[in-house]
Amino acid sequence: MKILFDDHKRAIGVVYKRQGVVRTLLAKKEVILSAGAIGSPQLLLLSGVGPVKHLKEKDIALIADLPGVGRNLHNHISVSVPLAFKALRSYDSLNIRTLLDFLMKRKGVLTSTGMSQVTGFAHLNDSNINDDQPDTQFFFEGFITNCSTGSNIMTDTNGEQRIIRVIPTMLKPRSRGFVELASKDPFANPRIVSNYLTEMDDLELLLKGIRFIQKLTDTEALRREGVELLYGYVNHTAQPCQTLPVDSDNYWRCVIRHTTNPENHQVATCSMGADTDGMAVVTDKLEVRRVQNLRVMDASIFPFVLSGNINAPVIMAAEKGADLVKEHWLGTTAPDSIGSQFTPSGIFHSLFSSNPLKGTFIPFLPYLSFDY
Repeated sequence: MKILFDDHKRAIGVVYKRQGVVRTLLAKKEVILSAGAIGSPQLLLLSGVGPVKHLKEKDIALIADLPGVGRNLHNHISVSVPLAFKALRSYDSLNIRTLLDFLMKRKGVLTSTGMSQVTGFAHLNDSNINDDQPDTQFFFEGFITNCSTGSNIMTDTNGEQRIIRVIPTMLKPRSRGFVELASKDPFANPRIVSNYLTEMDDLELLLKGIRFIQKLTDTEALRREGVELLYGYVNHTAQPCQTLPVDSDNYWRCVIRHTTNPENHQVATCSMGADTDGMAVVTDKLEVRRVQNLRVMDASIFPFVLSGNINAPVIMAAEKGADLVKEHWLGTTAPDSIGSQFTPSGIFHSLFSSNPLKGTFIPFLPYLSFDY
């Protein structure tokens, strides 16, 4: 529900609700916030840490004026391009044989995630000849078991043809949004304004991604598979775009705007930065500025979204954060220095001790940003 502070702006615990009962949990040393790029700024705002004007509008007592809380929200975004492969036929992979292969041998199609195992990177923005870093990642969908003909879950067939969706994804978006409170009620959803595609460069890069896919379909290898772009499917999912000339740039710009895919890679709403950065929320030690004994450890600390999936970087940030905590309180990050208290039972005891209202740190986990 919120973080508790004393008169010296030290984080001393949290208020939370469990099984209908509002409870208070006090921290012995510090509070660690790991609620993700949406949940972490929401909890900071509910606790009085954030832009003073917004907190005043929501009638929340100010603890620390941090204008960067909830700002700078951005994400990888993409658009799906459906391709029919005439040479590839539909299949039924949900049957007794494949089930037994999986249960008895841990082998077969049920162990596969299909085309989602494939990815690729490209540099498509040619406006800067000195920049050759990838700016687009391509994901693929298709050939997963729940798309088989025996499944009622979903389908990736067009009659007897197989459909594979190629998904150009922008790695370095320029558009920025924000997260703020819709209400001071901690159980109300926050107001999320993504502002996707407000920068024209973002729209044009996704258009280049679509044109790149079209070039791929014209290669000899894919022509042998009888690849066809399914404009009928595109028109069905982006019906307002049917009035525009099919395959024109404006047609695809319309499709991109109407069928934008937000990836689960939101970042930067509790951004890490230097002391001179007025929008920085946390320091290089992940400590929240202008308060004490409070850190953030999740994807919200990244100042910019990384050029790829963020699962591993989030885990790395958490590992680094754990080392920072150990170094601060124990003087070292060496595992042997921690002692036997960090056995599974010892960890629980250390976190919450014998006093049910006191703990070493309080993790919030529900919005930790992982990529699947």
